[in-house]
Amino acid sequence: MPPSLTVAFLRGNPRNLHDAFVMDGTWGPYVHTEVILTPPAGPARAYSSYDLVGGVVPVVPHAYGPEWDMVAFPLAPAGFCSVYAMLLAMIAARPPYNRADLWQCCLPFFLPFESDLDCTAPRTWTGGVFCSQLACLLLRWACRAGHVRPPQECRRRLEAVNSRGCSPNGLFTILAPRAAPV
Repeated sequence: MPPSLTVAFLRGNPRNLHDAFVMDGTWGPYVHTEVILTPPAGPARAYSSYDLVGGVVPVVPHAYGPEWDMVAFPLAPAGFCSVYAMLLAMIAARPPYNRADLWQCCLPFFLPFESDLDCTAPRTWTGGVFCSQLACLLLRWACRAGHVRPPQECRRRLEAVNSRGCSPNGLFTILAPRAAPV
């Protein structure tokens, strides 16, 4: 299997009050994201952000069942090591979970007045990151570094979005616009 960087999107359960709130507030079926880094050989590694755990943490490998949708990007030949090193730098920076900006995923009208995080400097993420914000920043960095090469429109949208209001549904729309959430 060739090396890749994948964003996994978890579809929520409408009978779960938390999931229903997230789905209604962010206009789509997704409630969580994880980033999966697949090496040239060996097991894949997954990362995400969780309230009460931290802003960038490894995820215990698990089966991604039918409730998950994936958007994968092949990595350039030297990309795996660089992306893995960036993920380790993100973990080492120890940003907290970004609870404060979650409302901006639902009500993004203040985002034009908010400064975005620098995807190249995880040590500056003192306000933290939430799951889809982490995926957005990592993909933005990987695109700039030339490790992933999504279509130009996708790159433009990744650069244009303020990560502080990038919900799982917003990120899915950026990465897979032809397969937008239903």
